[in-house]
Amino acid sequence: MSTIFRKEGQPNVSAPQMANIEQLERLKQGALIWNQWRVKNPEILPDLQGACLKGASLCGINLQEANLIGADLSGANLRQANFERAELRDVNMTHADCLGAYLGEASLIGAHLSNINLQEANLWLAKMGGATLVDANLIGVNFRSATLAKTTMNGANLFGADLSFALAGEADLGSTNLATANLRGTDLVGANLDGANCRFANFHKANLTRCSVRGADLALANLVETKFFQSNLEGADFSQADLQRAILVDTRLSHAKLTNGKGVSKEQLRGAILDETTQLPEHTTSTADEVYAIPLIESVP
Repeated sequence: MSTIFRKEGQPNVSAPQMANIEQLERLKQGALIWNQWRVKNPEILPDLQGACLKGASLCGINLQEANLIGADLSGANLRQANFERAELRDVNMTHADCLGAYLGEASLIGAHLSNINLQEANLWLAKMGGATLVDANLIGVNFRSATLAKTTMNGANLFGADLSFALAGEADLGSTNLATANLRGTDLVGANLDGANCRFANFHKANLTRCSVRGADLALANLVETKFFQSNLEGADFSQADLQRAILVDTRLSHAKLTNGKGVSKEQLRGAILDETTQLPEHTTSTADEVYAIPLIESVP
């Protein structure tokens, strides 16, 4: 469907892929002219719905509170751009360069963000349910308290990212790099972390109930008070991880490696499915500081 344009001053009636043609033409003159116009007209909220800005050079552009629903920004240079509280539902930003961009409180529901560069970007409180970020560069991104439910992030690089207190239920984080990332208090119920690199990550008080964490590397991670209730942890590596007061009840732990894991107790493993392939510490300490030898439990088919 071709883009429909609306002249400045006309009412913003509901229509598919509508953009304000005068604003769009001004935007195409570059960030300097656009930003000056915004300073002079702070009461005007840009209407760029459905606009085609593919490959545009808009470094430092001010799109605060702009309507960019369904816009095409694929391959655009958006470094240091300001998208605070912008409406970016269903936007196409694949392969865009958003290094250091500010997207605090923006709506990116259903956005197409695969292969995007969001390194060091700020997405605090952003709403991103159902967004696709496959193979995205998310190094050092601030996702604190963001809504990431049902997002797809396969293969994304989240090294050092802050996902603390984010709502990421049923998110697909398979094969992601979460090394050193902060996931303190993050809601990951039903999420997929199969094959993820979570070395040195902080999952303190995170909720990973009913997650799939098969083959993930959690070595040296902070898993204090982390909930893994009914999760599949087959083949996961917990070497030297801090598992004090972590909930491992009813988990599947065949081929898992818990050797040298700190704070693993017999009570934590209640109902867990273990077999001869599970690597356990020789002894664990109960809540009463009594030493137990962990008995093996037959694997359930």
